[in-house]
Amino acid sequence: MKQVKVASTVDAGTLWQVVSDVTAWPDLVPTFTSVALVDGRPGERAGARYRVAQPGLPSAVYEVTQWLPGHSFTWVARSPGLTSTARHEITETPTGAALELTLAWSGVLAPLVRALVGPRAGRLIAGEAAAMVAEAERRVRGA
Repeated sequence: MKQVKVASTVDAGTLWQVVSDVTAWPDLVPTFTSVALVDGRPGERAGARYRVAQPGLPSAVYEVTQWLPGHSFTWVARSPGLTSTARHEITETPTGAALELTLAWSGVLAPLVRALVGPRAGRLIAGEAAAMVAEAERRVRGA
């Protein structure tokens, strides 16, 4: 499992606006090429599915399995022998809010994936969290 937490001075609501708008991520986060709704209702509700493309990785369809507005969402991609679970959680802090991203793999291929892409995945999610927090802070400064 890979996990990163980035603190911010922005409020949880502003951070949630950035984190929950997954189709805008390619414009904000360099580790996403595209995020497109495959099926389900627009607006990242449980059951919605998104095709996600990232540089150097095969595209995958992620299904939102948990949606707690203003707080967190989890989405899961399944392929033969591997399930990838990504959680995005915002918590209030005394000085603003923090974003925690978690990526976990399960299935028979999980040990191989952890060995081959684990270190790179850790760097990717650290960059994603930093970019999302930076965008939320930019929005507050620009307001």
